[in-house]
Amino acid sequence: MPLRRSTRNRTPAKNGIHSAVPASVKISSAKKRKSKSKSKSKSITTTVPTPAKFGHFTLEFVDRPLLKEALSEYEYVSPPKTCCEKLCLIQLWNYTAELYPEWLAPNSVTFFGYCCSLIVLVMTLNLAPNFPDWYYLLTSFLMFLYQTADGSDGPQARRLKCGSALGELFDHGVDAVVTSIIYLVCAEMVGTGITSPLAPVLFSCTVSAFFFSNASLLHTGRQIFNNFDAQELQVLAQISLIVTYWFGKEMWQYKLSMPAFVTTMVNECVPVSFQAALDINVTDSTLELRGFVHMVVMTGTLINCIHACSVVSKHYSNSEKVAITGRTISEFWQQVRSMLLLFALFGFSWYVCSTAVSMDESENRTNTKYAYRLWFISCAFAYADLVNHVLVLRVAKIPMPSMLRTRSFWLMSLFIIWTELGNRNVHSIIVDYNQMGRFIICIMCFSSHLYYSITVGDAIAEGLGVFFFKVPKEKQLAFLKSQK
Repeated sequence: MPLRRSTRNRTPAKNGIHSAVPASVKISSAKKRKSKSKSKSKSITTTVPTPAKFGHFTLEFVDRPLLKEALSEYEYVSPPKTCCEKLCLIQLWNYTAELYPEWLAPNSVTFFGYCCSLIVLVMTLNLAPNFPDWYYLLTSFLMFLYQTADGSDGPQARRLKCGSALGELFDHGVDAVVTSIIYLVCAEMVGTGITSPLAPVLFSCTVSAFFFSNASLLHTGRQIFNNFDAQELQVLAQISLIVTYWFGKEMWQYKLSMPAFVTTMVNECVPVSFQAALDINVTDSTLELRGFVHMVVMTGTLINCIHACSVVSKHYSNSEKVAITGRTISEFWQQVRSMLLLFALFGFSWYVCSTAVSMDESENRTNTKYAYRLWFISCAFAYADLVNHVLVLRVAKIPMPSMLRTRSFWLMSLFIIWTELGNRNVHSIIVDYNQMGRFIICIMCFSSHLYYSITVGDAIAEGLGVFFFKVPKEKQLAFLKSQK
């Protein structure tokens, strides 16, 4: 097989990070010609040439020339179109992109959508649970703006011929945060909120779909999309917000009748406390509308996860065994285990938060107001940090560390330990500053995510020779010339 200059053997380092070592393989010219006619070689570029110390992160040890070479091998893969995209969204996004000036960078469009979603986040956390009527209409409009910006940044990049690995990384990195915000909006809209025992379960279900979508892109080269997928769910959420404005949140408590055998089975198998969380009333055999929605979400998530794992496993069973950085079946399962471990931390952290709230004896129960909100923000950015590592692995081939070596793991663990120490009244200082400690950890989760995003984005921009929020003058002139 003809060897490319970027070919490397993946040698395990002591700490679990793979270092890149030049391959010392000699192949005769006749053998090369024979191999060339059979197949095209695949790059196995690894951008971490030296072992990283515990507590350090891969970016500090990235070989910049290797990073540049890895980025040159990046290929954009267009995802399959869903129902709403085929029906109207593609046309809307293309028309919107035509309205953008030539100096507007695609990443600026993405960032505008991100700002719209952050406004939704701030409004929802501050106004919950008693929302004014205007909240539903404004949130629906801002979510529509985000969706339009998220869809039209690609057409703008293609118009100006300035698409790159940086654009995909930034676009999907924003989506990783917004996925959590969409969950929050929907949870508060139906009245479940983030104070329900189902909150960590439903949150994990919502964000797992985005994780598996990008994991499938990494390992199989194509994202897994159904005809009814993320875009349809966003449209449905926007319509639901408008309907909630007209009929009020009480509509989600509408009681649906359940068959007698289902009531009997639930009464025998499901604990009473969990029945209440699922909005099931076995006395009159009814299930609230929001409870039905929750069950659909959990069932759909289970099916989606099994399908994604099946697709990736089948891909590796049918493909040649070529070692590519981060793209083996064992590393796929390691990434899935990291996600599941993080979800377990979300559940434990919610539990200790609920305990802290129940122990709050202040008159206005300040812990009720802030503890769950700090939990949600910490989880949202810890999850985004995990997904960012998957995205960077795809576009830059920087190996993904094990979960035990990521800041998100240690920060969420610290969140749990600090809160539990306060719950156990270990020391008066911890009790007095328990809320402050959670706030600091929450800020650390956000800062860690922001730091990783900026530093990795800057390194990739440098490797590509592009600017984050600027369209090169020559591309602007080329576009204007093509329009004449």
